Amino acid sequence: MRPSNILNLITAYDKNSYETLRSEAKIARVHSLALEVRYKQITVDTKYKLKLVGYDDQGNRFSTLDGFQFDWKIERGSEIVHIVQAKDTNSAQIT
Repeated sequence: MRPSNILNLITAYDKNSYETLRSEAKIARVHSLALEVRYKQITVDTKYKLKLVGYDDQGNRFSTLDGFQFDWKIERGSEIVHIVQAKDTNSAQIT
């Protein structure tokens, strides 16, 4: 069985209301990651909130990546990240 096809049944029981809730949880491997950022261009030494999301091999988005640890490294010449000199941008410069 492929990891993307594994389903777990989760059952919760409330002692006060005697209700039983059931849910299925799909267990899958992370097939791809995407970095979400609000801006197309970010500058050095400025804080931005980035969000990393994961997808399985069928394109389903994981609800969380909590518990995963990532080591980040930006390399020159990367196709994903381009380093642009401040003088080459259209931003207004404050002097």
